[in-house]
Amino acid sequence: MFRIVLAALRRHPAQVAAVAVLAALAAGMAAAVPTYLVGAAEVGTSAAVDSAPPSLRQVTVSKEIPAADIGREVRAAEAAVGGSLDRPGLRVVVSAYTTGRLGTGPDASVDRDIAVREGVCERLRITGSCPRGDREVMISHRMAAGLGVDVGSQATYSPNRGTPIRVTVVGRYQGGDPDDPFWAGGGLIRGEPVFATAGTITLLKSTDARVHAEARATPELFSGIEALVDARAVGSRLNRLARDGYDIDTRLDALADRVTINRRVIAAGVPVAGFTLLLLCWFALGLAVRHAGAAWRPDVGLLKLRGVPRGRVTALAVGRSAVPIVAGAVVGVVAAVALRGQVKSALGRAEAQPELVVSDRYVLLGGLGAALLTVFGSLAIAFVAERRMLREPVVDLLRRVPARQGGWRAGVAEILVATLALAAVYQVRSAPDDDPAAAGLTLFVPVLVALAVALTGTRLLVPTAAVAARRAFGAGRLSTGLALLDLARRPGARRLAALLVTASALLVTATLGWATGASTRADRAALDLGAHRVLTVGAESAAHLLTAVRAADPGGRHAMAVVVGSTGSSADAWPVVAVDSTRLVAVAGWPTGGGAGQGVEPGDLAAWLRPAAGAPVVAAGGALELDVTAPLADPPVRITVAALLVGPRGNRVTALLETPGPGRHTVRADTPGCAGHGCRLVGLELIGGSEGTDPVVLHRLGQLDPPAPLIDGKGFADLARWRQPLISRKPFLLASNAGDGLALRMDRVVQQGESVPGESSTQVRPGVPDPLRLEVVDAPLPLPVVINDARGEVRRAGGQPGELLGAGGIPLRRIATPAVLPRIGTRGLVVDLEYADRLLVGVDGVREVWLADGAPAGLVERLRAEGLEILRTDTLADATDRYAAQGGIAVLRLHLVVALAGLLLAAASVVLVAAIDRPVRTAELAALRVQGVPARAVVRSVTGGYALVTGVATALGVLAALVAHRLAGDRPIFDDGWELLTPTGPGWPAIALLAVALGGVLGGAVVLAARGGDR
Repeated sequence: MFRIVLAALRRHPAQVAAVAVLAALAAGMAAAVPTYLVGAAEVGTSAAVDSAPPSLRQVTVSKEIPAADIGREVRAAEAAVGGSLDRPGLRVVVSAYTTGRLGTGPDASVDRDIAVREGVCERLRITGSCPRGDREVMISHRMAAGLGVDVGSQATYSPNRGTPIRVTVVGRYQGGDPDDPFWAGGGLIRGEPVFATAGTITLLKSTDARVHAEARATPELFSGIEALVDARAVGSRLNRLARDGYDIDTRLDALADRVTINRRVIAAGVPVAGFTLLLLCWFALGLAVRHAGAAWRPDVGLLKLRGVPRGRVTALAVGRSAVPIVAGAVVGVVAAVALRGQVKSALGRAEAQPELVVSDRYVLLGGLGAALLTVFGSLAIAFVAERRMLREPVVDLLRRVPARQGGWRAGVAEILVATLALAAVYQVRSAPDDDPAAAGLTLFVPVLVALAVALTGTRLLVPTAAVAARRAFGAGRLSTGLALLDLARRPGARRLAALLVTASALLVTATLGWATGASTRADRAALDLGAHRVLTVGAESAAHLLTAVRAADPGGRHAMAVVVGSTGSSADAWPVVAVDSTRLVAVAGWPTGGGAGQGVEPGDLAAWLRPAAGAPVVAAGGALELDVTAPLADPPVRITVAALLVGPRGNRVTALLETPGPGRHTVRADTPGCAGHGCRLVGLELIGGSEGTDPVVLHRLGQLDPPAPLIDGKGFADLARWRQPLISRKPFLLASNAGDGLALRMDRVVQQGESVPGESSTQVRPGVPDPLRLEVVDAPLPLPVVINDARGEVRRAGGQPGELLGAGGIPLRRIATPAVLPRIGTRGLVVDLEYADRLLVGVDGVREVWLADGAPAGLVERLRAEGLEILRTDTLADATDRYAAQGGIAVLRLHLVVALAGLLLAAASVVLVAAIDRPVRTAELAALRVQGVPARAVVRSVTGGYALVTGVATALGVLAALVAHRLAGDRPIFDDGWELLTPTGPGWPAIALLAVALGGVLGGAVVLAARGGDR
């Protein structure tokens, strides 16, 4: 029997090859699905963890410790915490700190923690040296500039509860990438602490010293199938530490939820894609077996006519399909196993990465099991296709054209598919957005709708073709009538059309989904990044950042300084993005539109953020010269006017202009730090004098070396050019127009602990009174800030004080817009960096440089030459790729691949059916030629028959795709539910172009199918 089967296979090589190829594709796809599923879950896990906010990845364990031996306490904490949390995915870093104040005098001090952390010096750029001995400290560049100290300077560190000690500044540090795992979230380095040795902190005898262990979760933490189980395992260890007196702060459960959502999306979508391709393969396989059976029908009829037992006939018929199915499945599985590495590489998972979720051994076993089930399904399809032929009588088997058969089973199947499609649409529409089952069903709705349209639509194909054939013959269109008649009398034409409709619909649906996802992914990346390329840099200050960027790009077309911070340090603080709005239009690179669900227009944003303001006063000489009149007083007082300046790198410069006595004098003070580069005048402070004396009059301020006027008498007399300091709650330095200058009169001096006049008795002045200072008006006040407000149009309301970038109490003028703002998500605000820095004289936050598309290659080196340290680079392409690793995008990608494979499968089926039908068609067409039908009409009827099938199927497929897309609704693109921007899918011209391309591919198949049949 086996030899007879092989002999039968050799008689029909084309049919055998077609069945084997289809079986190989089905089995290979089934074997590859587990690899893709697990690989996508691993890549998605890494993306979900790496893109999570630092607060979700952070594990903090702290405990108050005695100050007797800080080093010993740190080592004990390392043993206790490290022993409990030592596992893949968590790296524990231990430090100790206490709170206090570093200062060089009563008027020059700053609140800063003092901390010790092993290995800190290797991750900072240090001027000087790292603290090695007791009473040695290292401070940040900005702190050193604010205090006016340098390497070798002496200072006093005073703990809040402990003993002050004198320390020596042995180093100034800069840098420290907050995203480095060493910093475990960046909380310590962003606070710019004073770094010291454990011995130095011990000398403080602080009673509120704490040991602080931090760990930052990495994807390796979630190596199990259930991410919540991994998080709870860490939680149980943290609970044991809590019982030992440690304070715990962690949100690993929320991080595990992100990973779980990602995996659920993949687990719901990847099997749907695999099953869809499997359905198409089985559909095509059944079509191939049925048409191959048409070629074998005479052989089976002769066997039955000669009395061969039914069992042998069945074994022969089924064997002719089973042998190529099994052989093809083996080839497909071997190919799938060999290509596992390429599948992982396509997903972005390198072989060197640790295995997450499931071991590769189990993935391989799962693939083999799926392939085995697919083989059984393919054999069942072949058996059902052959069984119908075996039940036909001998007379029908010996017919060249099979008799058309009707039956109730096909109608029931069509009703069942339509019912399932309607039920799926209802379930998707009524299910909540976060239902994981609905996510998978949303992907299956297009399949069911495509099948329903294919089965019901093609049911009308045969009677419609028969009617159209009669009309074509009546009108004298012979070739058209022959093509329609062949379509009406061959039952296989409807099955072929149904396959083409389904494949076309799935391709259009998948392409629409992928194009929408790709454009939305790119839009989100651009909005989150803000520009084509973003450099995270180390700079001494915001002023240094502005100066460096403007010097490196003087034209203002390629680079923009940005500081990203928040309105405060609390958990509910709003993010703040401070931009150099003079360059915003040239550099910004996010999608725009200006309305709800669209990005804000850069031009509008720049106009709102940067209204006109007074010009800054910049001194670029080696000295200052002041024309001043000092008052007479009894007893005599010596008046000093302090000119407060900020250098180009944010360094504070104070020029003390001291009068020799009463009367009008011209006094001078050296400012070597301002020569050449220029220093901005922040304000003038009055030192000396007493309450009730005559005013001090300022007439003229100029620079020397080289000489140049800065403020003349008219400028001093213009009161609109001066304002009280932001920190003053009541003005104690009164300013008035003196005609040829500015008159300054001291109202009164509030002593330490004295209550404030006009305020309640419970409100007491701090130990240091507000300074007697006036500041230059070189920035608008209230400061304009733009916030998201989706409720409506741009609104302006101002004057409310608010925290901003490390400072509090600054009056803000809030401008609301319904458009989406860059970088800040669903809430936050944008402010002009230069104006904010002028008002606050230094802003906190992560310092960045945004680069426009097309920025010159040498620009980064010029930024380095200006003193900026490049810590990290992020690009629009990298950000887009990160979102491509999310579960929803991975599923869309696989569905597009499946749809393309389905299209090729459908095109191959057209060629296959034509090849199988060719002997019968050749005999029929030859008979027509004998009866006098013109050769041209015969040739056109061959091509026209297949063209009609593919044309109608393409139109029905596009229609089915649009219906399915509308019924299924918008599927979630991002796992975290991000929907700030309105998705922008392809428009009607793109859909029409896609339909033309689809028709072109199937048209090519028609040309191949017609070859040979026209001879």
